[in-house]
Amino acid sequence: MESRKCPFYKRIPGTGFAIDAFSYGNVAGVSSYFLSHYHYDHYRGLGKWLDKPLYCSQVTANLINLKIKLKPGIVRVLPLNESRVIESIEVILIDANHCPGSVMFLFRFPTGKVVLHVGDFRAHPSMERLYELKQRPIDELYLDTTYCDEHYELPAQEEVLSYIRRLVRRYALKYQKLLVICGTYTIGKEKVFMMAAEELNSKVWAPTEKRRILNCLDDSKISSRLATSPLEASVHVVNMGDVKPANLKNYLDSLSGSFTHILALNPTGWEYDGKMAAKGLDAISPKSYYNSIFIHGVPYSEHSGFSEMKRFVRFFRPRKIIPTVNVASAAQRQKMETIFTEWLGHSARY
Repeated sequence: MESRKCPFYKRIPGTGFAIDAFSYGNVAGVSSYFLSHYHYDHYRGLGKWLDKPLYCSQVTANLINLKIKLKPGIVRVLPLNESRVIESIEVILIDANHCPGSVMFLFRFPTGKVVLHVGDFRAHPSMERLYELKQRPIDELYLDTTYCDEHYELPAQEEVLSYIRRLVRRYALKYQKLLVICGTYTIGKEKVFMMAAEELNSKVWAPTEKRRILNCLDDSKISSRLATSPLEASVHVVNMGDVKPANLKNYLDSLSGSFTHILALNPTGWEYDGKMAAKGLDAISPKSYYNSIFIHGVPYSEHSGFSEMKRFVRFFRPRKIIPTVNVASAAQRQKMETIFTEWLGHSARY
């Protein structure tokens, strides 16, 4: 592949490292590539052209080996929470609380400089207790700014999962032959369908290719719940794009009368709105179709909400913040810089 312009926020200055930068060909000056997690917008472009080392977590390596054929020896697994030296830089992988295998990269330079690239992450108070992050101040923070907007005060994951448990219980009491369907991406949203399966004490069914992916996650709880037949499970996993009324009606009709009603969960932070904040999750109204299909938009996100991001930044107080999402326009960048300055009490200009 020919080299084209790699955005500055995918490079770590003073190193030969590039993060999630596979759609730019062989980038001049890059000697090691890092993949934060196996979502398409991060691994896009990854292929046999790559002739430099690619560092990632074990789960991400499992998925690369399943789905993408790279040259032998290219993929190099790094353990979580253990220091490794790459090109004289100390590198530590830390769970990013985003999707299975997702990691943050902590880089420590011989000079003492510390850089944290979070990839995609959902900030959580438990991160404030991590030994690896507390040892030295963070000089530069590459921040996932997906929801860097005060309108996105997302409810905590734990709160949403508790709501999902209540919701599934309510529908199961009303409809004896209930099927719960959960929309997912290639990976992600596992906590949602596992919560539904636990509440119903049910197996989980997914199409063959999705089952292969789920078995790559090194998660015995998920693997032990996987069913080989759709009629064995009251929880089914489908692509997010398939959570549509006509699709779900056809799906219900194809299951030979084993189920009479569908509760479909559409778990994404984009489902959130101010009304939910005012009324609470239990006030969310379903969209009902054919008297048998109920679709619930659930504000479950694997990215940080605005307040979570703010708390993370204020706790670690980086000297400089480099946003990595929604950076296309000067106006967006300026708006975020103003927010960061307010959070820190000083300019976080990058």
